Amino acid sequence: MYNGIIILVLLLVYSFSLTAQVTDFDYLIEKQNVSSKYLDEEHSFNVYLPIGYYDTPQRFPVLYVLESVYHFTKSINAVHGLSKLSPQIPEMIIVGLNTSDRWRDLT
Repeated sequence: MYNGIIILVLLLVYSFSLTAQVTDFDYLIEKQNVSSKYLDEEHSFNVYLPIGYYDTPQRFPVLYVLESVYHFTKSINAVHGLSKLSPQIPEMIIVGLNTSDRWRDLT
């Protein structure tokens, strides 16, 4: 439990200190859309695939990021940087969910 809290704090501190340090050659981002019959609209989302995703049978954990317009790049940089520093933070798939109506979607 204590280790988890330390890792979370390090992740938050490290993510605030990062800027866009990952280059376009280091990762792959796929942009997708999905239709919602319930909301009667389309929602977009971004998917970050780690380096070597297509070259390995390895399975990756998934991190879902809300408000990806603001937090997606920061999350990529934090995970990418921390995974190089600590074996406890693996490379992972990051799914960034975009919202069209923040008040409705996040409350």
